Amino acid sequence: MFEIKYKHYIRLNSQNEIIHAFSNAFEQPSETDILLMETEERHCQFQVMSDKYIGKYKYKYINGEIIEKSEEELYPIEERKLNKIKEIKAEAYRLITGNYPIFKQINLIGKISNVKDTEEKKQDMKAYVNNIRDISDLLEEQVSNCITKEEINNININF
Repeated sequence: MFEIKYKHYIRLNSQNEIIHAFSNAFEQPSETDILLMETEERHCQFQVMSDKYIGKYKYKYINGEIIEKSEEELYPIEERKLNKIKEIKAEAYRLITGNYPIFKQINLIGKISNVKDTEEKKQDMKAYVNNIRDISDLLEEQVSNCITKEEINNININF
């Protein structure tokens, strides 16, 4: 009986990450694509993307071997730091605008209503905003000084 064999290939980027896997049943390989296997399976089931870290390639190809990337390669410490700092900034913004919505800040700064918007209320707002900024700056500095993911994870965003 005649058996159909399909060739499954992988494609790499310049960092040797596997960025594409396919079968010659649906796509013709380029000269740089690497033959992974020959099989009766028409569809290539090799998943190149990480399930946990969206948008990250899960494997690299080194010296003829497919190697799964470590968690540190998939989510480097610098990226973790940036994300933690984004969380800090978002929480600071939430707190400030929760207590002093933008329109209220504008009113107090511009003293739109001389009856309601007193200098004392303006000073209270400035003190509150500066306090949140100081805490935010301190937390960001702590994150910047972190060396491990555990240190980053242990920083609580409490204002």
